[in-house]
Amino acid sequence: MSIYKLSLYAGLALLVVGASLLFFDTPRQMLSELDLEQEAEMLPYAVVKRASTRFYDDEGGLSYTFNASQLSHFRPTELAEDSYTSVENPSLVFFEQENPWTINALHGRVEFDQTITLFDSVQLVHRAETGEVTTMDTERLTFYPEQRVARTEEAVTIASPLGEMSAIGMTADVEARTIRLLKNVRGVHRPSTLGQ
Repeated sequence: MSIYKLSLYAGLALLVVGASLLFFDTPRQMLSELDLEQEAEMLPYAVVKRASTRFYDDEGGLSYTFNASQLSHFRPTELAEDSYTSVENPSLVFFEQENPWTINALHGRVEFDQTITLFDSVQLVHRAETGEVTTMDTERLTFYPEQRVARTEEAVTIASPLGEMSAIGMTADVEARTIRLLKNVRGVHRPSTLGQ
């Protein structure tokens, strides 16, 4: 084989390898039009670590606190109504006289209208004036701060010194101090704990 043919084959091989590296290693912006909306959803507009916020009522009293290990704010479009905040390890404490309600979860999302949806291992905890603790566990919960109401359509389990209940769907009203179970309600009551 002549040196000319060998040089030609080596040159072609280098050209193929170089073109392959260029094609597979080039950012997609150089090869096709950039999808700005998809990119905006993937990358947060702003990130806050170890967030802690206090909200006050009209009389200046502490209404609730909101803490999270990280907040990531997204603006998928130019419309403010489309923006949302992704939340890691959210914790809310609602102050109702001397007996706060606490809501914890692994993840959450705060919408533009301040509606908060918590998901993955959501737990509500309420300590009564008597010191008794009631816990409510579910996988998804939407909280409306202005109304101080929490709702879920998911399975929920409630445990208290008086017994245990399970249901599909629940509405908890912090102001009215009520919990309404929606369907498939089952429970075990412990009457021996009454009056103790």
